[in-house]
Amino acid sequence: MYIFLTVAALVFEAILAAVIVYNCVRRRQIISQKTLWYAIPVFILIYFLYATGYTYAGNEWTAVAAINMLSATLRAFVFDISTSYVEALTGANPAYLVAVCIAFVFAGATTISSVIAFFGRRLVNGARLAAAIKNGREFVLGTSENSISYAERNGAIIVAPVTDAQLHELMRRSIPVLRRDLGAEHGASPAAYLRHRLVKGAMYHFIAFKDNNFVCSELISQFNAQFSALCDTGFTLHVQAALTEMDIINRKFIDSEKKDNICIKSFSKYELASRKFIIEHPISRYLPENFYLENRAIRPEKNINAVFIGLGKVNYELMKLMIMQNQFVGTDGKKLINHPVNYYGYDCDEGRIYADTFLSTDFDCSEMHSPDLPPPEKVCNVVEMKKQNVHSAQFVSGLKSVLCDENSFSFVIVSLGDDYQNVAYAERLNSIIRCKNVKFFARVRDNDFNRAGSRSEVTMFGNEREILSRSVIINDALDGVCRRLNNIYNSNTKAEIKAFNRRPTVEIFSNIYHATSIFFKINLLGLDFVKAQNADGAQAITRQEFMNMFKGFDAHSGYEKYFGLSAWNVLGFSEHSRWIAYYVLKGFRPMPLSGTRFEEVTENGKTLIKATTKNIPARLHCCMTDYYGLDKYHKFLLASYRKLQSGKNTTIDDVETYKYDYMFILDAFDEMQQNGYVLIKNTLHD
Repeated sequence: MYIFLTVAALVFEAILAAVIVYNCVRRRQIISQKTLWYAIPVFILIYFLYATGYTYAGNEWTAVAAINMLSATLRAFVFDISTSYVEALTGANPAYLVAVCIAFVFAGATTISSVIAFFGRRLVNGARLAAAIKNGREFVLGTSENSISYAERNGAIIVAPVTDAQLHELMRRSIPVLRRDLGAEHGASPAAYLRHRLVKGAMYHFIAFKDNNFVCSELISQFNAQFSALCDTGFTLHVQAALTEMDIINRKFIDSEKKDNICIKSFSKYELASRKFIIEHPISRYLPENFYLENRAIRPEKNINAVFIGLGKVNYELMKLMIMQNQFVGTDGKKLINHPVNYYGYDCDEGRIYADTFLSTDFDCSEMHSPDLPPPEKVCNVVEMKKQNVHSAQFVSGLKSVLCDENSFSFVIVSLGDDYQNVAYAERLNSIIRCKNVKFFARVRDNDFNRAGSRSEVTMFGNEREILSRSVIINDALDGVCRRLNNIYNSNTKAEIKAFNRRPTVEIFSNIYHATSIFFKINLLGLDFVKAQNADGAQAITRQEFMNMFKGFDAHSGYEKYFGLSAWNVLGFSEHSRWIAYYVLKGFRPMPLSGTRFEEVTENGKTLIKATTKNIPARLHCCMTDYYGLDKYHKFLLASYRKLQSGKNTTIDDVETYKYDYMFILDAFDEMQQNGYVLIKNTLHD
């Protein structure tokens, strides 16, 4: 009988081993939380073997004996083997000894694997989390698809109260997890966990993607409440928003909750894609050399066109940023004037044609002036915004007549539908419209088309994996340039980052677009900034060579230097036009000079009088005038200061603001070099 019972135990063990191997192969994992369920058959097996050995030894069965055996069976899972139950039979039956040994191996393996399943992940996750925090990785709030995808691609940390099953899946993808809820009580909050783990003085970034369905106002309040107390450390919260939400979020939520150590930014993937586009593809990079006069102004007979086929969210936002960015300059022989780009837009949906940008903005600025100063110049020419069947022969023929003018250079940007539609349409247009001065772009979301781009005359843009990445969302280099630019505006502030964070969001974004415009301006000069590793052997231009090329300013020429026709004047004029275009598109209008406020302030122990010439909440600004109208504005300030500061020798150089339109280009070489760029000749102009 005991031989039969031993064989039955061995068969049971073989079946159990087969089941374990099958499940491991099917689940593709050796250890999981389901391992604990194996404890039930193993418990039955050990109890059966104990009972068999106990009976063989001739012991009498009682209720107490049965309970003691249950206790002994449980202790086997903590490696406490009761040899008294099995000693007699193991000496008489080697097969029984084998069955007992296998059962104890099962018990030990079940215990070890269960402990690893329940606690091992936490230990591994803790190690990964500590390493990620030490390396300054960003934190991603929530477990949405975009959050997990970003964290996996960029080595970021997920912040969310995940379940054990979610933790297992995130660990399988090598994503560290901070299992805290931003809305939790102080002791259980992410800030409480991070308080003693962050480097003082460092900047840490948090990203909140829109598909987590957060409430923006609550998110910002919770973040400020938790992290404002960690005043020795800097934090930036990047909040994804829809294009239609960004302006309201910026003005109503972000600007109303400013903290010294916290910077909150909203972003849209369409705005980020457009920003990336204008950095990589400023029109000035491709414009033929014969479009330029010697001072880098545009010849009056030349036309620059931007044609948008499809006016969805991508092209809508891209058009706005191109209007802000592409501010070319002309001349009438006596002074500089705007040389506006011509914009064309076509879509099959009439509702898109009458979007907010085209309804609320007077692009020619003819009625946009205060009683005191002339209106700004035209920021662009909106030639045609039209509902159109873009697949008709009539449309293509009309488009060809615009694009094939020998005095024109054109960008054609296609964003009609999915990737296949956009690429196919752009390539078909390119094959029909064989004109020299036309460059075609197609919006694509997928990497496959970007790889195919090298075999196509159509340039692909808009890959979402590249856009929703650290280099684009956070962009430390651009952020640093923007803060340093702000520090130039506010040279007396105690801390650069505090001064930057306190500025209204509209001014922060103005700084961002000022920084990105360096690529447009440097290409106006026939030069280009490229990453050092992408220079392809081109001769780098030194700072002195750069300054010698266009003479710069005569340090002794005084205020009059701003009214010349040199290349430097062209760059300054272009920057003022860019600033005007940005504020026009943000709904700003000129403020009468009578609205200027003068007040006494104390800086560095000195009492000064400062003028406030803007009203951000009301969207008014005194500088909303053309380049030469600023001269009248400066003379008003000079007269006001002389009246208020009797006895002080105030000059026009003390009050002029033209320097702001010039200062960044003068410092651009050093800024770009520090960020790994070199200056080379732009051969595309030839």
